[in-house]
Amino acid sequence: MIAMTHQINEAQTPTIDLGRDRFRANPRYEPAELGRLNEQEREMLGNLAKQQNIFGVLRAKQVGQLPSKAICRDTALLWFSLQEPGLIPEMSFSTLGPDPANAVAQLVLGGVLEIQVGDYFSSGSDALELILPKREVRSVTRVAGISERALKYAQALATTDPQLLIAKLYAYNHEPITPDLRARFSSEDAIREFLTIDRMEDLSRNWHESTVEGWRSFSSRRVQLIKPNFKLYVSPTFMDMPRAMPIVVHVFESLGVAAFKVGRNLPDVLRPDKIVAYFDTKEHLEIVAKTLTGDLKQVRAQGVPFTAQIDEFGLLSWGRDPAEVPNIPGVQQSSWRAWVVSRLAFALSLAKINPSEEVEAWEFAQRRLQLDKIDPESWTPLEGIFNASN
Repeated sequence: MIAMTHQINEAQTPTIDLGRDRFRANPRYEPAELGRLNEQEREMLGNLAKQQNIFGVLRAKQVGQLPSKAICRDTALLWFSLQEPGLIPEMSFSTLGPDPANAVAQLVLGGVLEIQVGDYFSSGSDALELILPKREVRSVTRVAGISERALKYAQALATTDPQLLIAKLYAYNHEPITPDLRARFSSEDAIREFLTIDRMEDLSRNWHESTVEGWRSFSSRRVQLIKPNFKLYVSPTFMDMPRAMPIVVHVFESLGVAAFKVGRNLPDVLRPDKIVAYFDTKEHLEIVAKTLTGDLKQVRAQGVPFTAQIDEFGLLSWGRDPAEVPNIPGVQQSSWRAWVVSRLAFALSLAKINPSEEVEAWEFAQRRLQLDKIDPESWTPLEGIFNASN
């Protein structure tokens, strides 16, 4: 039911043969156990440092040669076992998840391991064409175009710091805060009035309102949210918000949406993902999206990068929160976009530090998402995306 310009039904399978291909630990890294990390490395780990299975980090032997990477004990054991080139040890197969070839491909493209190609070893963006041969290019949605421009922008930045790249990618496509907007909407009450929140009887009668940093949240008084894995983004331009809000609230109420949130202050309603609704099932999300597509035809779209476009113009898109995945280092929560941009940023950092003559850094970051079960052209989360290997 969700309308897409195109959609891939399966993730591309990496061309790795674990019974034949030989690997080695990347010799440009050295391991550092949790108790021997410096302050910057501990900050990078964040909440991961509290997990029982965390080993520490792999750090570059030469500063700036490679980005530091958090590793668990199983990955550390594999890395130590491949100090001399060889096949992936059988003892590691049980720790690589349900798709060991995919897991090893991620370690190679992530620079942790190197794959032998003839007389030399390859990893990172240099190994992309070997592991994930390029597919035929197909039509691209408007939101996918915005996402590609975000990656090219991040590639052009004079930094390889993954944390800075995460922030830049996540913030891409915000509308600018002009002096006029700052003067007109300097207070939270001014935004509330602009959004017509207090003039919508359905909102005050049927929804419980609360506030958190950056957001005004609404939970239904009659529908309970059980497992909010699916997320619908409604992305009107800021000036079209007064037109969109009453329509959105009416549709949410009539079709049993349990919870949604809207930006609270001026910077929050200038971000592309300014209205976000939560769903237990993709089927319910599709029903609501179909109705909104018809009812919001006169509303201009901003577009949310790194989400899967639904309608023709990118006003509506969706993602799937990684509910079972621990927090990503450097971000506050594991939301869909935070999860995606974290992977993109670390891949960009690696490819910018060690550029390839065959593929640009932005393309490497985007295409390697296939290993995370994401369609790299439509940004659609695919079946099995958050299984045990992720």
